[in-house]
Amino acid sequence: QPARDAEAAALVREPLQLCVERCLTMLRLFVTELEKRAPLTPGGSLSRRHGACVRGSPMTVQVMLVGGASGLRPSLRMHSNQTVDELRRRVWQELRDAALGGEAPPPQPSSLRMISSGRELKEDWKSLGELKLREPYQVHVM
Repeated sequence: QPARDAEAAALVREPLQLCVERCLTMLRLFVTELEKRAPLTPGGSLSRRHGACVRGSPMTVQVMLVGGASGLRPSLRMHSNQTVDELRRRVWQELRDAALGGEAPPPQPSSLRMISSGRELKEDWKSLGELKLREPYQVHVM
């Protein structure tokens, strides 16, 4: 009887041990790949700030106002994973904060019409990276 119990325990333990070994191997491979992509600095910390890959690549969007007398041309610092809606809201905020020449800003961000590379940016849910904008990143706003 005790020999059978030991055999049964070994049969259960082996697959579990194999699973743990596979997980550890995958974790080692992940850490190795991470160290290749983001080498450690002399101080021992990663060279990238936490969350840098989540934000997407940085981009400076030059905003050109069409039909406005103010000549305002704000440059907005954005990231490629931010949406068209976020860009629209940032442009609207810049216009609202500037309010130059007595021009009233649009009543809401959705009333802004934005065009880049000959295409109107209507899909507010799309990320800036999905639009495949080319440098220099310019958006014409009406």
